[in-house]
Amino acid sequence: MHGEDAHSPRRPAGELATPPASDDDWYLNLLWIDRRKRLLLTHAGTFSPVFVADVRKAKLRPIGPYVVSLAEENLSAEGLAPERSASRRAALADVTSQS
Repeated sequence: MHGEDAHSPRRPAGELATPPASDDDWYLNLLWIDRRKRLLLTHAGTFSPVFVADVRKAKLRPIGPYVVSLAEENLSAEGLAPERSASRRAALADVTSQS
């Protein structure tokens, strides 16, 4: 194997390490439809979607507070108490702070 360890596969250049998935994860997709930006935010544990049409660039800078407020509004509209959604908000804030 020309100097490679057979027990430790090499990661291809440019591939990122992926942390293990959790039910508290949120996934955010930025979509362009008809030349307009749309956001689709989905909670991994419940598959609860938040869809926002016609998003302006100014609202996305910084993206964290905007996305957290969208998630909180959606959770509130679904009747979820803040205590129950605190871990979800914390996970979302953590993810958006990394972007």
